Amino acid sequence: MPLVTNHPRAPLLLGIVLSVSSTSALFAQDQAADPPKKSASNARSHGYPERPTIFGRPIRFQGFHFHFSFGPGLGPDVSGLYHAMEIGYSFKGYSVSFLHTFLQSKGVFWNNPDGPDEIGGFMIQARGPLYFEDLSWKLASGVGGTVDQSDGFHAKPGFGVHYGVDLHFPIWARFGPTLSLDGMNVYSQGHHHFGAGLALGVSVF
Repeated sequence: MPLVTNHPRAPLLLGIVLSVSSTSALFAQDQAADPPKKSASNARSHGYPERPTIFGRPIRFQGFHFHFSFGPGLGPDVSGLYHAMEIGYSFKGYSVSFLHTFLQSKGVFWNNPDGPDEIGGFMIQARGPLYFEDLSWKLASGVGGTVDQSDGFHAKPGFGVHYGVDLHFPIWARFGPTLSLDGMNVYSQGHHHFGAGLALGVSVF
């Protein structure tokens, strides 16, 4: 029986087979040397920006955002219980929130007879990553003021600024405790008041 190599088209067929084999071998070597990586666009599409993290845990700032915290607060003329609460929306690692914050002095921790019983306000806040995904800056401004609680509840409105840094620990990608270091400046009735607070709370990222 004649060999296949005696067929007039055998050299052509042999060349095609050798070419396909060489291409497959090169592709396999390429894949082994450079395995596929998760693309940045795919990570962003799932709400996980490719920023470094302090704790090495996945964290996702996307959708509904909520935060509340309590802790000690200090100021030149008001010291006591510090509190902050945020309700807003997060997108691509940033958030915009409605903030309610106060530093309550009367009957809590310390009393400053020469200062207001409470400072605080209702503000609009922006938040974003501070290089690390789980470390955030925040800045808010809006209605601020003081409260006189010597006889009831008498608010004196003015202007307020609130700012700080949050360190998040995501138990799950969208929930976990937050440690906050915050400050606020309140201008009311021709007077300036400052307070700072260190607070521990919970965040829905």
